[in-house]
Amino acid sequence: MKRRLAVGFVIMTELITITVMVIQLYRVKQYQSVLGAIRISPIRKEYLLFSGDEELQYFYEPMPDINEIEKPVWLPFGVTYTINNDSLNDRYTYATQKPPDVFRIITLGDSFTFGHFVNTSENWTEKLEDTLNTGPNCPRKYEVINLGVRGYDIHYAVQRFLRRGKKYNPDLVIWLLKDDDFLEINEKTTETESEILKSIDNGTDPLDYKNYYDVRGAAIDAFNEQYDARIRVNQQEAFVSDLITSYQGPVLIASFRTLGTQFRQLINLWSTEYPQIRFFGDIPDIYTYNESFRPNDFHPNPQGHTIIARDLYRYLGENKMITCY
Repeated sequence: MKRRLAVGFVIMTELITITVMVIQLYRVKQYQSVLGAIRISPIRKEYLLFSGDEELQYFYEPMPDINEIEKPVWLPFGVTYTINNDSLNDRYTYATQKPPDVFRIITLGDSFTFGHFVNTSENWTEKLEDTLNTGPNCPRKYEVINLGVRGYDIHYAVQRFLRRGKKYNPDLVIWLLKDDDFLEINEKTTETESEILKSIDNGTDPLDYKNYYDVRGAAIDAFNEQYDARIRVNQQEAFVSDLITSYQGPVLIASFRTLGTQFRQLINLWSTEYPQIRFFGDIPDIYTYNESFRPNDFHPNPQGHTIIARDLYRYLGENKMITCY
């Protein structure tokens, strides 16, 4: 009964606030309109590897073994993503067989974990690895392996772990989630995006889309109108269940202080259902309130990634999830 009431609360609050969340997504376009023509996606397809999976029609990963250089017009310098031979945005290529003296962490998430618009060495996963290996009381070596990918939702993050992360035999999984991760399922919204882009190409869509993010926002809006809150909540929990079924170790879900109440409630439900899940939702809202910590598109800059790494390190140490603290 208590669980049913909690689920009911999640659904009710999501129904009340979903419009607000979509409006917030649309506001992002004010900072992103400089991206240019409507058909320019923030991720260039020549840098992507598509699975060809019939069940995951749109699933993609970074192309392995490349140095991807990106320079948006609003950024005064270019950034380089060093993609290793396992398609991970990492400085190093990690051995599949974990050495006996290594504590291994896998990170999951979207562009905030990938490190969009910062060099590979500047993202929070690399900073966390450096901090762990230079802190006090470090009898073991720490490896932080970054499975984050731009544009991922909860579903794709779990699939990424199953396909790439599980073989590394991690001791801990850290999953950075934001509000927008709960608002879409890429296998549904990407199809709508494609339909909108085709209508624009054909000159049959009456709406005035300024950039790619307008299209993505419209697709998410359509998705949330088509599928009610109960379906979305159940589907997200099913994805999390797939992760927990595959990986029996601890999972730390991290987020920002401004994460919506309904999403906090949902994560708390997951942690009740699966005791190995912990929740840390107190990272400063660096992409809304601290202007110096974000560029024009709401992704954290290097200082923002430093804050994320710092707060995660502090949480891990204070909660005795690591020995190096």
